Amino acid sequence: MPDTTPDRPADQLRAAAVRARETGDPLHTALAPLLEAVAVDAISCRCVPECPTGAALAVARQLLGTTTCGPVPDSCGDEPCANHEREQAHAEGEHAFCRAECATDLADDYASCPGYEASPNLCRCPCYGCKHHCSTHQPPAAPPAPADRAAVLTEAERTMLTYALDEAQEHIWSRDGFTDEDQAAVTSLRRLAGEAAAGAHHPTTTRSYRLEHRHPEESTWRPNTPGIGANWSWRSREKADQRLAEAQDRWPDFEHRLIETTTTVTEAPAVPAAPEETTWVGATELASDRAATRDRIRRAICEASGFTWLPDDLVIELCEATNTGRPTGWPELADRDGDIWAITSETHDGDTVLMPCSGDMGPMLRRDVEAHFGPLTTEGAR
Repeated sequence: MPDTTPDRPADQLRAAAVRARETGDPLHTALAPLLEAVAVDAISCRCVPECPTGAALAVARQLLGTTTCGPVPDSCGDEPCANHEREQAHAEGEHAFCRAECATDLADDYASCPGYEASPNLCRCPCYGCKHHCSTHQPPAAPPAPADRAAVLTEAERTMLTYALDEAQEHIWSRDGFTDEDQAAVTSLRRLAGEAAAGAHHPTTTRSYRLEHRHPEESTWRPNTPGIGANWSWRSREKADQRLAEAQDRWPDFEHRLIETTTTVTEAPAVPAAPEETTWVGATELASDRAATRDRIRRAICEASGFTWLPDDLVIELCEATNTGRPTGWPELADRDGDIWAITSETHDGDTVLMPCSGDMGPMLRRDVEAHFGPLTTEGAR
């Protein structure tokens, strides 16, 4: 089957961004703009392993996958073949080792592939039977355990993952349609990112060798060789052995020995401390409170009749005014639920437009607010 994967790094990144948006997953959607941003400089980048482009390409390949069919041998020769043994078991009615190759589980897209050749038992043996081995039709490999993923993440990959998680968190807080499961996924992935940072700092062990000598009539070992008091050491065992042999030839009346020293260095992991986890728990609770507030207001609006929708341009203008801080100078009223509404200078159909200071819903006409929540008062207003 032809390989449709883009060749150039920039093309791969843009194609991966398109694929990420097609999934509809919030984390993939947040990752797409980042891939496109890296694609701008991907052509001139030398793509050393530590650069952001290399990390982005690794993510892009995960999203794009592969459709390349590798070369397939026609036979196994005279060596025993596990595939032959599996096919023989299938022919005898034993299907414990068939997996998805068995006719009862054979996928339709595999059977319709142009490179597929039917065999009597329909088992996919690359050297006998189908003679076709295409990664597109293979079952996806199980992802490695979190500890394995932590061991291979580079600094650039951890930076990209943290950035994507921050973007996803902002989307969850500011948009509709996200569930508690989405928030739990972000929290879990952030914890994995911290574990990845911890796993990336493996202890390193080094060895060094130093030479000592002593006279047969003495019990104390002295550094280096007779007449040289410096305590020299060598990283190479081969070099240390050479110095030992030279000392034995030059000072045969002395005893000589090599001392090996092992040093283990463990870097401090750059992972968030334990209190950081508490911060994210608080953020999760805050997001849940916001979602509950939005749902309560939406239910009240949906259950009421006669709600007046405001023109989009007016809504945009008022939202921009909110971002610039203008509503802080507008008179404020409170509804029975304690939500604060600012009285704007705008009107619609002769009625005053109110702006919710909480930001959990859009502007409304005063008559609609009072119809849903009762008379507005200055009590409780900031």
